[in-house]
Amino acid sequence: MIRGLLDLGNVYLTKGRHDDAKSCFSQMLDLARRYKAAGLEARALVSLGSVHMQTKETDQGLRYVEEALPFFEKSGYLRETAQVSLVIARGRQDKKDYEGALRGFKKTIGLSSQLQDLATLGQAEEGIGGVLAIQSRFPEALTHYEEFCRVSELSKNKMLNAYALLNSGSLLGRMGRYTEAGERLTTAKSMAEAGAYHGLLAQVERSLAELALSRLHLSEARERAVAAMRIADAKDLAVQAEARQVLALASALSGRKREAEEACRQARQMAAGMGALMASEALLSCAEVAVKNQQPREALDMLNQAERDLAGRPELEWRAWLYAARASVALKDVAGARQAAYRSRTSLSSLEKLWPPEVYKQYLSRPDLQLLQKELAQLPH
Repeated sequence: MIRGLLDLGNVYLTKGRHDDAKSCFSQMLDLARRYKAAGLEARALVSLGSVHMQTKETDQGLRYVEEALPFFEKSGYLRETAQVSLVIARGRQDKKDYEGALRGFKKTIGLSSQLQDLATLGQAEEGIGGVLAIQSRFPEALTHYEEFCRVSELSKNKMLNAYALLNSGSLLGRMGRYTEAGERLTTAKSMAEAGAYHGLLAQVERSLAELALSRLHLSEARERAVAAMRIADAKDLAVQAEARQVLALASALSGRKREAEEACRQARQMAAGMGALMASEALLSCAEVAVKNQQPREALDMLNQAERDLAGRPELEWRAWLYAARASVALKDVAGARQAAYRSRTSLSSLEKLWPPEVYKQYLSRPDLQLLQKELAQLPH
C-alpha cells in the first residue's frame, strides 16, 4: 500500500495535480513512520519535498528533503545521495543561497562522476552554470554549460542534449556570440520538434525571440515571442512571462504602445508567482518599456520594486540604473538622473572587471546594447 501511494502520487505529478500528489506523499510518510520503514520514509520525504519545491514552497520542501538525506548517506546509497543533493542544491538556488547551491551541485558532480551517472552529472553542471549566470559570471557559466553539452551527448539522452544546447545557446546570445548561439538554438529546435518535446520547443522559440530582439530584428522577435506563447502550456508561466517580455520590448521599439503595455501587464502578473528573480527581471523589462512609452513615474516605481533582487547582478544592474536615469531626466530630476547614471556606469565598470576584455568587448557589440551605451553617454556626469 505504501509503495502504491508513491506510484499514485507520481501519476498525479505528471498530470500537474500537485495538491493530490502532496496528499499521497503525506499519507505515504505517515504510514512509513507508523511502521518504522526508514527507507520508505526517506523516499516519501524526498517526494513530498520535491513537490513543495515545484509549487514554490521552497522552505517547506527543503526541510523535508534535508531530513531525508542522512538516511541515504548512512546507508551508502550513492545514487540516491547524489539525486537528493541535486534537489537540495536547486532549493538553495531558489532561496538565493548561491554558495550553498554551488556546494550542493559540486557534491552531486563528485558522486555522479563516481557512479558514471551521466544524466545527474549533466544536470549538476547545468545547475552550476545557472547559478554563475545569475551572478553575471557568464564566461564561467559557459564553461559548465559546455560540460553539460559534452556529458549529455555522451549520455545519448536526446532531450537532455537539447536542453544543454538551449542553455549554452541562450547564454552565447547574451554574450553577443550570435553565430554560435543561432546554430545551437536551431539544432535544439530540430531535436525538440523531432521528439515532440513541446515544453522544450516553447523555450527554444522564446530564446530565439530574445536573440532576435538583441539584434534589433523586431518583426522576427515579435513573431517568435507569439509562437513561444502559443506553443507553451498555459501553466508554464515562466515561458509565458518571458515571451511576453520580449513581445513588450519589441512592440515598444516598433511604436506599438498599447500592445507593449498589455504584454507587460500580463508578464508582470505571471512572473509575480514565479519567485523573486523572475519577478525582478519582468519588472526590469517593463520599466524599459515604460521609459520608451514616456511613463517615467511608472518606470521608477517598477525599478524600485526590483532593486533589491537585481543587486549583485551587474549585467542587469547597469541597465536598471540607466532606465532610472532616463526616467529621472524625463521628470526633470537632474540630481536623481546624475546619481542613477553614476550607478549605471559603476555597475558597467564592475562587469568589465568581472570578464576578460574580449568577452566584455563582444558583449557591448550587441546592437541593443549599442543603443543603451549611446543613451548612457548622453546622461549627466
